[in-house]
Amino acid sequence: MSDARVRLELETPAAVLKHFNVSEEAGLSAAAVAAQRAAHGFNELDKEEGTPLWKLVLEQFDDALVKILLGAAAVSFVLAYFEGSGEDGIAAYVEPLVILVILVLNAVVGVWQESNAEAALDALKDLQPENARALRDGAMLTLPARELVPGDIVEIRVGDKVPADLRLISMKTTAVRVEQAQMTGESTSVNKEIDALPKGTEDVIQAKTNLLFATTVVVNGLGRGVVTEIGMKTEIGKIQQSVQEAAEDEESTPLKKKLDEFGELLSKVIGVVCLVVWVINYKNFFDPSHGSVLKGCIYYFKIAVALAVAAIPEGLPAIHGASLAHSKTTISTLAKICALCNESAIEWKDGKYVRVGEPTEAALKVLVEKIGLQEDSAKQAEFESLQRSDPAKAVQFCNEYWAGQHKKLAILEFSRDRKSMSVLCAKTGHASVGRATRSTTSNQNVLFVKGAPEGLLDRCSTVQLADGSLKPLTSAGRQAILEQVSSLARKSLRCLALAKKEELGAELGSYDGDRHHPAHKLLENTETFAAIESGLTFVGLASMLDPPRPEVRPMIEVCHTAGIRVIMITGDNKLTAESIARKIGIFSETEDVSHKSFTGAEFFALPEATQLAYLMDKSGNGMVFSRTEPKHKQLLVKMLKQQGEEGRAIYNNMQAFIRYLISSNIGEVAAIFFTAALGLPEGLIPVQLLWVNLVTDGPPATALGFNPPDKDIMTKPPRRSDDVLINGWVFFRYMVVGIYVGLACVGVFAYWYMYYDASGDGHTLISFEQLTHWTQCHQWTNFTVANFDGMDFADDPCRYFTEGKRTASTLSLSVLVAIEMFNALNALSEDGSLLTMPPWSNPYLLIAMVVSFGMHFVILYVDVLADTFSVTPLDLNEWLVVLAFSLPVILIDEVLKFVGRRISARELKARLDADKKNQ
Repeated sequence: MSDARVRLELETPAAVLKHFNVSEEAGLSAAAVAAQRAAHGFNELDKEEGTPLWKLVLEQFDDALVKILLGAAAVSFVLAYFEGSGEDGIAAYVEPLVILVILVLNAVVGVWQESNAEAALDALKDLQPENARALRDGAMLTLPARELVPGDIVEIRVGDKVPADLRLISMKTTAVRVEQAQMTGESTSVNKEIDALPKGTEDVIQAKTNLLFATTVVVNGLGRGVVTEIGMKTEIGKIQQSVQEAAEDEESTPLKKKLDEFGELLSKVIGVVCLVVWVINYKNFFDPSHGSVLKGCIYYFKIAVALAVAAIPEGLPAIHGASLAHSKTTISTLAKICALCNESAIEWKDGKYVRVGEPTEAALKVLVEKIGLQEDSAKQAEFESLQRSDPAKAVQFCNEYWAGQHKKLAILEFSRDRKSMSVLCAKTGHASVGRATRSTTSNQNVLFVKGAPEGLLDRCSTVQLADGSLKPLTSAGRQAILEQVSSLARKSLRCLALAKKEELGAELGSYDGDRHHPAHKLLENTETFAAIESGLTFVGLASMLDPPRPEVRPMIEVCHTAGIRVIMITGDNKLTAESIARKIGIFSETEDVSHKSFTGAEFFALPEATQLAYLMDKSGNGMVFSRTEPKHKQLLVKMLKQQGEEGRAIYNNMQAFIRYLISSNIGEVAAIFFTAALGLPEGLIPVQLLWVNLVTDGPPATALGFNPPDKDIMTKPPRRSDDVLINGWVFFRYMVVGIYVGLACVGVFAYWYMYYDASGDGHTLISFEQLTHWTQCHQWTNFTVANFDGMDFADDPCRYFTEGKRTASTLSLSVLVAIEMFNALNALSEDGSLLTMPPWSNPYLLIAMVVSFGMHFVILYVDVLADTFSVTPLDLNEWLVVLAFSLPVILIDEVLKFVGRRISARELKARLDADKKNQ
């Protein structure tokens, strides 16, 4: 508050005005506005200083893996500089330039994600209205909402977005209602009042019925309020503050820490592997083709550097952000796993929550449809005929009949003190529903009333029996009715008492809706409503149930089967929430919920240790939090995340991202390792390895972040907070797929030299012995090679293993690209077969694959690029060879997925058995 010691919701309107030294008739003076502005500033949410672009870019390079890549680029530039003379001078710089391109693209993605995060906070500012009507120096002015100060008298009406936190001080209509679901989660609009609240309600947002909160919307009425808080001190400002704090907490989530640890381990392993590969090739340092031992040493050092770049997934540094950067879709997925948020009149549709009707009115409409017509009605026969021939038309006929019996003249709005509302109607029969003719009779009109049974019964003097007769309502009769209400309430039924009043007196009885009628002023004065709604005739109870959607309970059961506790968070009252929880299966009918069901205020009044104990107690199937406010929801999510809770669909997408990158990159490492170990010519040169990383670690890896949840995601055991990111089985899968990738790349290279002659180019087929000892070629006698593709090997047949390997190298590179595209399809689901999770389930991945293949075709079929990357165009037969070596990776992974499904089923059974023992 403007003064922390004064709770203005507990004060009367007069006391509030006195607190700000302002009158409702004149508003603040210019001098008072200036003083308040100096003390409180402008009415706007804080906009954090955006991080400078240069700083955002630098932050993308503050990562261990990125630093290794930068080091590799620096070394490559140095080597290129010393080798930069001659025809290959420019080509020597291609490798370091490709490394830098990869890092720049990674930085662009990172900066884009950071910008999106800041834009999400800025979006809260869009909720604020641009203008407001405020009373200044006796004149009602329209001014920018940011210029409001505490103490301003603001007028609000239907359709207005509340410009600041206001204390309602007067109403010009019978009621003021506000839609504040974004603040409290309440499924219906809330009636506001001007009276002071009782002590003890000031800490619960839902109980602050005389306050209007900034950014909420007025749906009914006209009134005035005093600005109590502006800017970041408003409730919406506090929400923004919590969002900012949550964003800061995101930096230290358990999953982020695991990714960091994984990156550090990967860096060390890569360093060792690269060193081993360099040492294994020491014999080749002396190959005369290099010109000198030093140049041979440098050449294989470049291979090791390229291997380091190939082994490091360039997209890994941004993986955590990429997996969470899918706006509300991802947040929705997270909510499905961690909590079930149910509002009776709110529905998720087309990516947003929408109102689907008022529960009370819907129930009463159904009630009317079931009533039928009056027994003596001339329309009864027609109605019964329609019931037999066309039930739908019969319902419509019935509704039209009852709608024609009365004309609505005035509404006495609901108020919390009366806990009722009523409608004054004119009796029209089934005649025209136009304006009734002024009559002097006192019973032309009738008042229909509905409200809380406890309050309405006190204002009833008679009761209408089943035969239509009226009898006095005795104390015993009232008690019997209240017992029936209690019985219905225990069945989770919402009860309304229905009453009417036909003897209204001369003024109300003859009222026809004319503003000049004597009764009109009576109906404008809300203080007369209680008197008008007295001497009523009780006609019955209407009990209503807003049943849960039929698919909810089965989904809750699926969650329980998967070992997931369901946490329901709602703005409804505690008893209603518990009843719903029992009906949808969160609680059993006889379960003790004393430590499992809390209002937001109750839970956060407990000691923090007790809160954690209850929240993390796995002995039950779930919890219920009712009457929750935004800050409560933020705190609950924060506590769960601190305990290692993450959305499993998000986690699975992250694992798919890692599985694809690591298994593919292990394949690249394996290809280089097998080549060195077997003594083969280099099938993949450094610049090709770098190009493959640019292609494969880019579009497909990003597209995997959009994977839909696995169809069997709810049959897998939940991940524990202490689960490792890469366990033994996962590492085994990486190695199996990676080793096959390496064997396929090396295999197709050797196949071209040893067996492939379908190209018709006339190249010479050699033995495996010759291929693995090619460095001894100059010592062979009688070794000759046929000329092909315009190359003459007569003078030096050993060039067949260097310059002549271009087609074989292209096949190896194409197999690597194709196999990694198919491996991306494997990553659509952790254990789900491609038969159940087909490629088109993630259209973004298909687009990414087309882009990646397109980029590969560019370097094959554009001459200048083909020369730069030492590749050559492939014909149809050669592409069939590429597919023959690439497609088996899908079959291999299908087998691994089959085994994985069996392992998941066994783990789920073990965990469920353990949970049952603990219970």
